[in-house]
Amino acid sequence: MPRVSCPCGESVPPHAVPHPQTFALIWEPDEETLLDELLTAHREAGSAKAFQQQAYVVLSRHAHARRNPEVIECDHCGRLLVFPAPGAPHSLMIYVSEAAHWQEPYSLRAFMEGRSALTD
Repeated sequence: MPRVSCPCGESVPPHAVPHPQTFALIWEPDEETLLDELLTAHREAGSAKAFQQQAYVVLSRHAHARRNPEVIECDHCGRLLVFPAPGAPHSLMIYVSEAAHWQEPYSLRAFMEGRSALTD
């Protein structure tokens, strides 16, 4: 992915995979198909290593079919930079968190790591 700038001015550089600020977005209607393909790969795999390799193929195929947009969270401001087509910065969509209802820290990464919760 090319270097992209967040509206806050922070540069979002290309990164190694996996990266803690990057998320794969799976559309719920595609979830069942993806799970079915992973279950088939598991059934057909002769070993854990074979399943791991096949699971990677299945996940990569879904990502490259443009069904799984890449989401990068700005490390500075928490905006979500959504790339509907992986590696296509010209189709970038940006979302800003409404932090008023969150305890600090209110980043998506913090939420996924269990370090953030909604306030009552």
